[in-house]
Amino acid sequence: MTISLLTVYFILGIITAYFAKKINKNPYLWFSIGMIFGIFGLIIIFLMSLKNIKNSKSNIKHHPIEDSKLWYYLNNDKSQGPHSLTKLIDLFHEKKVFLNTYVWNEELEDWKHLKDTKEFLKIEKKLPASLCNSRD
Repeated sequence: MTISLLTVYFILGIITAYFAKKINKNPYLWFSIGMIFGIFGLIIIFLMSLKNIKNSKSNIKHHPIEDSKLWYYLNNDKSQGPHSLTKLIDLFHEKKVFLNTYVWNEELEDWKHLKDTKEFLKIEKKLPASLCNSRD
C-alpha cells in the first residue's frame, strides 16, 4: 500500500515537472510540489499554463504588426484573401490557418508554408510553444 502511494505521488511529481518545464518554470521545484501536494500541485501548474497561454495570445494582439503586404493562403487548394498579416495570425489562432498552410504575398516567388516565412518567424517567438507545437 505504501509503495503504491509513493509511486502515485512520484508520478504526479513527474507530470507536474513536465508541465512546469513547458511554461518555463523550474521543473525540479515543481516536481517537489507535485510530490508533496499531489493532485493539487498538478492542478496549480495546469491553471498556470492555461493563464500563460491566454496572456501570450493577448500580448500578440496588443502589439500591432506593421505590415502593408496583402497575404493569401490556400484552403483546400483554393486561394483565400487578400488578408493583412494581422488577420492571418488571427486565423492561425482560430485554427483556420496552420503552420503547414501555404501562404503567398507579392514579395514571395512561390507559395511557402506559413512557418517558413520571415514575417511569421518574427512573430513565432512571441507565441507560446504549446500553440506552435500542436499546430503542424
